[in-house]
Amino acid sequence: TLLIFAKMKLIICTFLVFFYLSGTQAQKGYVTKAIMELGLPCAQEVGLSSESLKSIQSGDILSIQEGFGCFADCIAKKLGMIADDNSFHLGKYRERIGKIVLPEVAAQLEETCKGSVGTENCKISGSVLHCSLTKIVDIFYE
Repeated sequence: TLLIFAKMKLIICTFLVFFYLSGTQAQKGYVTKAIMELGLPCAQEVGLSSESLKSIQSGDILSIQEGFGCFADCIAKKLGMIADDNSFHLGKYRERIGKIVLPEVAAQLEETCKGSVGTENCKISGSVLHCSLTKIVDIFYE
C-alpha cells in the first residue's frame, strides 16, 4: 500500500503542476518555481512537518508522509479550483485542463470526472485529479 500511496502522490503532484503551468512555461523549466510558489505556502498553511518542508524545498514532494490530502487541496484552492466554502469550481478545472489537452479531450475529462469531486475537507481535489489522469491515460493509450 505504501507503493500505491507514493504513486498517487506523484500523480496528484504532477497533475497540479500541469494545471499550474501552461505547456510553454513547463518547457521553460518553471516547475520548481511553481512548487516553491504554491507548495511551500501550502505546506506551512496546513502545518506539515519541518521534514516535509525540507522535502518540498528540495523538490522531493513524494517523501511527504502526513497531511498530503490537505496539501493537495490547498494547492487546488490557490489555483482557484476550490472555493472558500470547499466547493469545486468546474469552470476553473475546465480552464486549467484546457491548457494541457485538446478541447475534445478536455470535454471528455470534464464529463467523466465531474462526479468525482470529494466533499470532505482535505479530500476534495484528489479523486477528480485521479479520475482525470486515469481518463487521459485511457484516451491516449486506447
